[in-house]
Amino acid sequence: MNKSKIKKGIIVAALGLMLVGQTASASWHSSRITLPRNGWWYTTGRVSTSATQQMRVNRPTYDVVTAIARGNKTHLTANKTHRANADTTQNHTSNVRGSTTHGAFRSSVLNQKTNTVNLSWRP
Repeated sequence: MNKSKIKKGIIVAALGLMLVGQTASASWHSSRITLPRNGWWYTTGRVSTSATQQMRVNRPTYDVVTAIARGNKTHLTANKTHRANADTTQNHTSNVRGSTTHGAFRSSVLNQKTNTVNLSWRP
């Protein structure tokens, strides 16, 4: 085998690994969380793989509000509401692909009800 074919093979393999890494990083991250009665709960920071992130809430007891935030917790997107007893996915356009972002979740009823929910987000 000549050197140019070996180089081409290595480049193709490296590109394949890069694509697999991007697909893996674009996967859903999920947890069952009891949201605080006051304020926001933030996910672990992750690098955004797209200009639009997705948030999913699975059948909450009460409405849940979501947004995308920077590392310093300032919100990049408008709040969106996930209705009680529904399995909904909302798209949040932050236009910050490649930057570290956090998913932000809170109950819509503050200081009154405990809301334990299954949350997911795709950075």
